[in-house]
Amino acid sequence: MKPGPGSGRGELHAVGPAEVILPFRAAGAILHPAATAEEAERALKAAAGSPGGSLILVIEETASAILPALRELEASARHAFLIIPSRSPSGGLGMEAMRTAIVRSVGVDLMSRGREAAGKV
Repeated sequence: MKPGPGSGRGELHAVGPAEVILPFRAAGAILHPAATAEEAERALKAAAGSPGGSLILVIEETASAILPALRELEASARHAFLIIPSRSPSGGLGMEAMRTAIVRSVGVDLMSRGREAAGKV
């Protein structure tokens, strides 16, 4: 039997605009739609308030709007946060977060090869 929301077992959460996070529902994510920075901060805190450890996906534009709150919750180390990169010009926050997570996980910058090839080192 699959654990449901609030079961205390690891959960997947997605925070961001409803139309962007909807596909994560197919992966079993608990959706936290947010259209404004205030809604996003409330949604992030709701996701982080779940018992047990969780993976919380935050859409890049949403993350950039609530970065101080996100960094504060990341410091608690209770949950894992991942900023999902997008195509919008938001300064590369999502790609840099992804690079950091990969280096932390495997100890190698697997994304550096593409940057060097593009001349963005």
